[in-house]
Amino acid sequence: SDLRDVAWDYFSFDPKETLPKDKGNRYRKVTCPEGMADWFAPDFDAAKAGWKKGLPPFGQLDGKLEPLGQCQRGSICGCGEKPKTLWEKEVLLLRGTFEIPPLKEGHRYRLVVGGSAHVNSGEGYAIYVNGRLLAESKTGVAVRQGGQPRGGHITNDVRGEFKGGKVTIAATSFLQT
Repeated sequence: SDLRDVAWDYFSFDPKETLPKDKGNRYRKVTCPEGMADWFAPDFDAAKAGWKKGLPPFGQLDGKLEPLGQCQRGSICGCGEKPKTLWEKEVLLLRGTFEIPPLKEGHRYRLVVGGSAHVNSGEGYAIYVNGRLLAESKTGVAVRQGGQPRGGHITNDVRGEFKGGKVTIAATSFLQT
């Protein structure tokens, strides 16, 4: 299933750990709102915590649902796709539990973070699968690193999480200013 076509639970907030908006890299350790420290855990109740539901892509340009670039959905980036859900505050937490078919032997898989494959675009992110950290990038896209998919490879140590059935996927990122 394409996780770009299903609703995700999301929560956006401005952390108490501030950083000047003109400072480049915004990804950092922040304190989550009360009751959300384990937001990435499979048993976290997003509805009870007051989260909303929204369709990807999540984003904004000057506070409006406008694309950041010109790459369409078929590309590895997709920055030209108009956001369907407004990313209002600096930190975005996303999560969902999805029915995933078992992974095929002899194939390689990865979860891709869209909208940030260009130099000086996007920010750092973290991706969790069933509460386990799959991948983390603490920076955006640097010079000579553009045009590459960003995300996390499903390596042998986490393949067991994808044996078929329900999988909880969670991710966080920071709004680029």
